[in-house]
Amino acid sequence: MKNFKWIALALVAILLVSAVTDDAQAQARRRGGQPGPSPTRGGFTPYPEISAHYGSMWGGSLDLSYNQWNQSRKLRLGTGASWGVQLDYNTDPMSAIELSYTRQDGSLDYDYQGVTTLYDMSVNFWHIGGVRYLAPPGSMRPFVLASIGATYFSPSQATY
Repeated sequence: MKNFKWIALALVAILLVSAVTDDAQAQARRRGGQPGPSPTRGGFTPYPEISAHYGSMWGGSLDLSYNQWNQSRKLRLGTGASWGVQLDYNTDPMSAIELSYTRQDGSLDYDYQGVTTLYDMSVNFWHIGGVRYLAPPGSMRPFVLASIGATYFSPSQATY
């Protein structure tokens, strides 16, 4: 429940952005027209989008060594809850620049003849990338995303 405040904040931000967008479209319809293209950049106005997500991410493992009986020793990052936020800045109708942050909470375990939890740990991902949409704006827009970023592993105090 320690992430509840972040989840609630993300949901409020999504609702506020949605309400502002819906209100602007309703005002344009009351004036007798649909929201039309801006005269800037050949009829396209660059605009930001913000989105949030919450779910679960798989962990992973790292093989440390094998003994003569072919038994492995592993460090495992357990599957855990994840949440994040993305900010896209649409530069033209078919592309965008994206900044994203994702956090996964889990535990770091040592696995050799039984599992021992070493730490509770969070993994933080920061990325910047480019989005190329494969279809013009509509109800469904497939896209391709390429990004580069950094990952920070943040263990808590030892639990063993």
